Amino acid sequence: MPNVDNRTRHGDHPLPHKDNVMSEDVGRIADALTGLDEDVNAVDQRVTELAESDAAEDNILELPTDGPLSVGRGYYLPTGATVTMPGNPVEDDWVEFIPIGSADNFSANLTFAHPVSSLPAGTHQYNAYQRKTFTFHNGEWS
Repeated sequence: MPNVDNRTRHGDHPLPHKDNVMSEDVGRIADALTGLDEDVNAVDQRVTELAESDAAEDNILELPTDGPLSVGRGYYLPTGATVTMPGNPVEDDWVEFIPIGSADNFSANLTFAHPVSSLPAGTHQYNAYQRKTFTFHNGEWS
């Protein structure tokens, strides 16, 4: 008598059947368990990806209404914004800007108490429609 090829509805995994020879169903059960393990692993990976994505979004803040930014954080940078970078950074501190707003108004003003690459301390325009991370090294932001 041939094996009855019952399968799960959603995962299409093989199921044993009472009319099947047990020695033949053992392989079907092993295949089903392996398939279920792969399904669970795929779900675990997707949950981890979503959790990491949520954690990254949780680390992005709206710009403060007054005072300097905090280091080690990301901020949404709307076009036309004026912000003050942290005034007492230490080596390897960073601030990241994530663009929001219209692509036809590109600038935002950033005020730095320390030099920025080859620019002196002060207020500089920045392309607000580009994601940018500033890192503090050797006494200046870059």
